Amino acid sequence: PLLGCVCSGIWAEAREAAATLANLMWMPDFKEERLVCWLKFDGPHCVAVDSANVLMPVKAGNPKAVEMGKGMYRNLWGVNFVEGSCVTLHPDGLQTNKVPGTLTSASASDTFHATSKREYQWLGKEPGPRRFTVTCWFYWPSDPTMDTKVLIQTTPPKVDTGGADLSMASVYVECLVTCCKCGAPVVAGDNLSSDAQGCTACGAPWSQVKDGPQEFVWVLVDDKKGGADKTRKTMKTPKLMPGWHFLAIVSSHSSSSKTFDGTKFWLDTWPVIMKHVWIKNDFYNIGNFTGKTDDGEGGRKPFGLIADFRIYADALSDNAVKALAAQQNSENHPDEIARLLGSMDAATILAQRLDVPDTAAECLRALGSLATLSSQRAKIYSVCGRKVLKMLESPYPMIRRQAARLLANIA
Repeated sequence: PLLGCVCSGIWAEAREAAATLANLMWMPDFKEERLVCWLKFDGPHCVAVDSANVLMPVKAGNPKAVEMGKGMYRNLWGVNFVEGSCVTLHPDGLQTNKVPGTLTSASASDTFHATSKREYQWLGKEPGPRRFTVTCWFYWPSDPTMDTKVLIQTTPPKVDTGGADLSMASVYVECLVTCCKCGAPVVAGDNLSSDAQGCTACGAPWSQVKDGPQEFVWVLVDDKKGGADKTRKTMKTPKLMPGWHFLAIVSSHSSSSKTFDGTKFWLDTWPVIMKHVWIKNDFYNIGNFTGKTDDGEGGRKPFGLIADFRIYADALSDNAVKALAAQQNSENHPDEIARLLGSMDAATILAQRLDVPDTAAECLRALGSLATLSSQRAKIYSVCGRKVLKMLESPYPMIRRQAARLLANIA
């Protein structure tokens, strides 16, 4: 009925029907998991595409495409973050309890300034700031480098902090080298620059330490007290075999004794339970650490190959995490609505109603969300690509913005 209304209804009816379709693809989850960010990385050029249709991420640098035959889900899923590359989710950082409402509507005359600061008003109970889940797949190489590998960075400060850098990596992997002289662990990533300190425990230079036994550990930064008071939580995990592995970080907070209070860290189906430990609910950069502009660290801690990165505004159950870790393909992914609309030729129908500005803005929003599905990108461009290119010069700011988003998701 909604597609029929877009096709044959008057312009006002078509606009509301298109808006409804776009909103159905916004935060798409039949099971109400509250999926607020989903970077599929399902193609070499699809790096800054949020398939949850909540954010408009920005790519920095030139991350590399996954090598042929190495992609996740027996496909081309995966992006290799290298030096200087990352994805910025939101200029002010994403907080799962304060989701931006930028893509919840598209009035032709609205400006980005008028809509970008508006938070989504949750129906029902708002998610708690310490109830969220982060999941992704990552590829562990056969010969990993000794560099620190940053997965998530929080938002850098916007005011002068007197030289203190409060932005930080909240989830990362570091290599510990055992000092052959005193047996103390030395962080290799801190010693790969020209000012290497070596072992701070016994004073042995890095040249004598670097060939010692290596061990890779995961680090989560505890933000329990907030502010600049942070505590590193280091986890020694089973040795990873080369290939794809599943990662999940489940944060939960409740006064009920029946609910887990803290963080569960999963590698594949192996969990680590950390009570009363929470990482900061602030997601700024994915895949690297930008640091400060003048500290020489910007973009030098790339994580490597990542696929299917998700952030939920809820704490997933153990069974849900195990089900995600066991997925072998993309058939059960939470984009059923987009796939259903694609099978019903929604692209062709929505492309027919791009003449009147108000209706065009909502149809472009729906097409932009549909374009997060790789199978629909070429079709969308074939039915309305040239018209959308001309709409980049529209006098209406919302139409220009939605047209640019659609083309970015296609390309």
